[in-house]
Amino acid sequence: MDKEQELASLTSAGLTVPEARVYLALCDLSEAKTGLLCEISKTPSSKIYAILNSLMKKGLVSNTVKNNTKIFTANAPEILNELLAEKEASFKQAKSNVTQLITSLKTKQQMQPKHQDYRYFEGISGVHSLWAELTDDLKTIPQSEAICCYAGARKAYENILGIFEAFHRIRVLKGIRYRIIYPLGETELAKRREKQLAEARFMDLHNEVAWVIVGGKLVIQNITQKVPKAFVIEDKLFILTFKQMFNQLWNVAKK
Repeated sequence: MDKEQELASLTSAGLTVPEARVYLALCDLSEAKTGLLCEISKTPSSKIYAILNSLMKKGLVSNTVKNNTKIFTANAPEILNELLAEKEASFKQAKSNVTQLITSLKTKQQMQPKHQDYRYFEGISGVHSLWAELTDDLKTIPQSEAICCYAGARKAYENILGIFEAFHRIRVLKGIRYRIIYPLGETELAKRREKQLAEARFMDLHNEVAWVIVGGKLVIQNITQKVPKAFVIEDKLFILTFKQMFNQLWNVAKK
């Protein structure tokens, strides 16, 4: 294992990069004074004692005094297993806390009166957030209600296909069908979707804006520009109009 791999392994166990460098230097030297440690690990002398104190608290380093000078030694590396176990336990607890927080916050949101039927999402993180919300909505959408999607030119969605996979995985598990109109020639992706409770048809599409109806939400998005944008409309009149338009297009689209 080379030095970069060793550093990566130590940081994954919970050490900071400076701590990992000092610990590796001590392992190579067996024991050392701070001056030599600073030189080998390329650590500023102003920071070396703080790093060594942290490593001693973690059980990775010990020291002794010889001729009134502190000498530092690297302890057995098996302690890393304990550090990793502590980190895993901490992560599990953090995950549990976040899960409880999400449930609590969603409950609060559902109890609040709804003030707006139109929302705007910006940036790739905003689009991610939107599709995470739509994925969660699948829990309440009846199987009899198919999702309708009017795609755009390939560049309107190819950069975010990964965002959709969790959505389609849950959709299939819930048994919810999917109708999509693709641009002509998009047969490969259509075949993939057709294995996922979907039916695809084709039209000569060149638009960069795509839209989809998921339950009580109409989503209009454009991700071809520098800043991706998406709108969510929860208005029955809009949704009814777009459904009618989709059905008209569906009837003339090629199978």
